[in-house]
Amino acid sequence: MPLMENCLVVDDISDTGKTLNHAKTLGYIHFATLHWHRQSIVKPTWYIWEKKDDWVVYPWEL
Repeated sequence: MPLMENCLVVDDISDTGKTLNHAKTLGYIHFATLHWHRQSIVKPTWYIWEKKDDWVVYPWEL
């Protein structure tokens, strides 16, 4: 039995996917991100935009 069921993890971006991959080891988890990059080792369940080669700077990083 997984450690977590029906859990939603929300992140701003899945670029390399390392952060989401760590959470994935906990069980059946869904992921939602603003951006997803094809190189990511984890494809989010839901994402809004596919990240291209441009560097993404979010307002909360300024």
